[in-house]
Amino acid sequence: MEQVTTLNGYGLFEVVSAFQKEIRRCNEEGAMYWGVELYESGFIPYAWKRMFIISTEDIGLANPMATVVINSLYWQYEKLSSNKGDKKKQERLPYVQAILFLVNSPKSRHTDWALNYYFDSHLFIDRKMKPIPDYALDIHTRRGKIKGKTIDDFFTEGSLVNNHKVQPNELNYRDACRKRWTDKNWLNASNQKKAEIETLKSYKYKSYQPEKSKPEQSIQSTLFE
Repeated sequence: MEQVTTLNGYGLFEVVSAFQKEIRRCNEEGAMYWGVELYESGFIPYAWKRMFIISTEDIGLANPMATVVINSLYWQYEKLSSNKGDKKKQERLPYVQAILFLVNSPKSRHTDWALNYYFDSHLFIDRKMKPIPDYALDIHTRRGKIKGKTIDDFFTEGSLVNNHKVQPNELNYRDACRKRWTDKNWLNASNQKKAEIETLKSYKYKSYQPEKSKPEQSIQSTLFE
């Protein structure tokens, strides 16, 4: 099988490997060298695909915004590259920024190790079937209802959140909801009101059908024309 090579005769897959390894090592000069080699060789989509992977595989939980940033920069690259009259080739700016961002971001391979560990364990190693925990069998499930689980059980077990930072007024709202949802009179009145609203919505929709208008052209779509 003939090897796919880059502009300067490097093997493509070796360049991609070097590109990712330099980003892992926070080596800006090396990452930029291989990034430019991929770009000038026409393997730009391949480079972007690799950066999407790196943002999760090598950065992940250390900087969860990495995937958002890379996606945003890719969108910017796509918009700028659609302007064929731009002799300055400004679409290279978000490409370079993406590489520099990945190089300088804190790193964590937690996500990748977890992927391999849990998928391997689930499919090949630990084939023991886990039982559904009792706290998951709450009033929202069939088995929970059969077991007699109540709204109170949901508030004490089902809605339990670990690593919980209580927000202002949260406990007041929680207590108010608990009182309402355990009050049968309130629930009956609430369900009746919801049914009336849905009936009214249905009637209005059937009796009034506005003419379909042409969608307005968004500002974003005109920026790069």
